[in-house]
Amino acid sequence: MRVRFYPVGNGSRRAVVLDELPIEMCDVVGDESCGGRFDGIDGTLVLVEASDGSSVRLNGVGLSHGPVLPGDRLSVGNREFVVSYERTTSELPAFASYLLRDGARPNAPV
Repeated sequence: MRVRFYPVGNGSRRAVVLDELPIEMCDVVGDESCGGRFDGIDGTLVLVEASDGSSVRLNGVGLSHGPVLPGDRLSVGNREFVVSYERTTSELPAFASYLLRDGARPNAPV
């Protein structure tokens, strides 16, 4: 799976392109203080184990774990990215569950 993270905002740098997963989040955002990693499961990019101090937000909502879909906006610290990749299925994987920063688990993507 080839995943692209397109930076958003002034002073944006080039897109980060990933051809191999899993990968540490710090390698994507270029910030040593972030924690967590990305993995590809059943053709879907998944944020796994974001640390409490990493200030990860998906579409404006604090997230610790969950699927990251094409078109989602991922914010880590003061950096923001639009995620792009081609999914091989239109269905969410069976494991798809979001864990919000406050510990809540919504039934659907936010």
